[in-house]
Amino acid sequence: MEILVLDQSLKLKNVLSAWENFSYSQKLNTKGSFSLSINANLPQAENIYVGQLIYLSPTMCGYITRKEVVSQGDMANEVVHISGIELKDVIGSRITFPPEGKE
Repeated sequence: MEILVLDQSLKLKNVLSAWENFSYSQKLNTKGSFSLSINANLPQAENIYVGQLIYLSPTMCGYITRKEVVSQGDMANEVVHISGIELKDVIGSRITFPPEGKE
């Protein structure tokens, strides 16, 4: 299974075919999330940024909100942890409601 990394204009930026850990939790009434760990020495690792999108299938898409490099002793074992929220929840987190009486 390949993970596509897209920018906000939906242009393909990376294709991740090797990772160490991946989890995706879909939620109906609350925020879904995902977590991805890849080797920091992969060429694709440095081209992943906060604000990009991940795409696995039409029902499994996410928005990257955090990228963190974790060192485990030596440079060969560095891991990049990427996490974010399910794409359907990005829209819900950006909607604001006006103060009461000012609709």
